[in-house]
Amino acid sequence: MRCVKTAWLLRACSVFLIVLTTPCSCGNNGDPNGPRITSFSYVGQLPADKSTVIFSFSFTSSDGSLGAGKADFYVGDQTQPLELMMKDLLASAGVPNNATKGEVGAALRFTSSVPSGSAVNLALQLIDAQGRHSNRAEVTLQITY
Repeated sequence: MRCVKTAWLLRACSVFLIVLTTPCSCGNNGDPNGPRITSFSYVGQLPADKSTVIFSFSFTSSDGSLGAGKADFYVGDQTQPLELMMKDLLASAGVPNNATKGEVGAALRFTSSVPSGSAVNLALQLIDAQGRHSNRAEVTLQITY
């Protein structure tokens, strides 16, 4: 799958219609004292653009340094993440850059098809200003046309 940046809060990936997700798996891995993802979920699709999918996630950060970090999204078997700047995600959610906890959303735009009936794994990992990694959270998207 190939993904490209299309806007500061919108990314292009490779799927058209999402109809079902499995619950988030938020592992216990990650750096000590790093940020932590406490929830990660599929919210829905934009009504005017069914290939744009909205996700939300909650986080904690012991020192409030996540605002200078990034959110890395891994789609399917891609090894290079889609990077979104946390300052942009926090600003769009009205969460201060120095927040020690919060909930934000992200939009991913899927642009090319995969076979109907396929399952696509989407993983998220946060990285704070000190380069500390969070646990890795995952959802599985079931693709149907």
